[in-house]
Amino acid sequence: MKRVVLNYLVIAALAVSAAFTSCKKDDDGKKEMTMTTAKAEIMFELYGIGTVTIDWGDGSPKEIVTLDGLYDFNHNYSSEKLHTITITGDNIMMLHSTNIQLITLDASNNPELISLACWDNQLTNLNLNGLTKLEYLHCANNELTSLDVSRLINLDYLVFSNNKLKSLDVSQLTKLKRFSCGGNQFSSLDVSKLTNLEDLDIRENKFTSLNVSGLTKLKELRHKKQITYNSFFNNQIYNSISGENH
Repeated sequence: MKRVVLNYLVIAALAVSAAFTSCKKDDDGKKEMTMTTAKAEIMFELYGIGTVTIDWGDGSPKEIVTLDGLYDFNHNYSSEKLHTITITGDNIMMLHSTNIQLITLDASNNPELISLACWDNQLTNLNLNGLTKLEYLHCANNELTSLDVSRLINLDYLVFSNNKLKSLDVSQLTKLKRFSCGGNQFSSLDVSKLTNLEDLDIRENKFTSLNVSGLTKLKELRHKKQITYNSFFNNQIYNSISGENH
């Protein structure tokens, strides 16, 4: 069942990528991604082009679909035991698998992926190796204790609020415009290299040091303490907030 749910800009980016990718010959064979869930009713969304095969991991017939845009996939299991779903396709550019009790998710063998959303699950690890084209990543409300985004140089949207991260290297994410790390366990953070950042959410952490120098394009800062624009842009390091939630 086809359904357009992404915002216009993400759809536009995916469409441009699809047009380019469709002109290329794929010599690497099929790409797989896997996810494990215990939920009885499953729904996720894919965007891409070409044939996609879904193995639901319960012995039921594989579902084979020829993508030409955005599709919903739905499946009902007979019980709430663990099942591993295997998705196979050459040119999958988007996976949105939210609120389906995911225990594991590995999409690292899909280099064409541009958009990945997996919020409201139970993930403790997220393998992003090889996803250098990724522009949109939303993995909030999981159990992540670490996240490696250092190679995701094309990201412009990164939200991982309400996890358990204590540190993150974002120095290479110079295209980032939206960044949310609220509800983690950060004590320090350096976002000074994110010169294109427009929206920053750092609420509910315990910062003692926050480097915000160079953020001249910032339009919105969500933070417990009030920061005036003058003091915010003139300070190299924002300190003196030790021991409080921010």
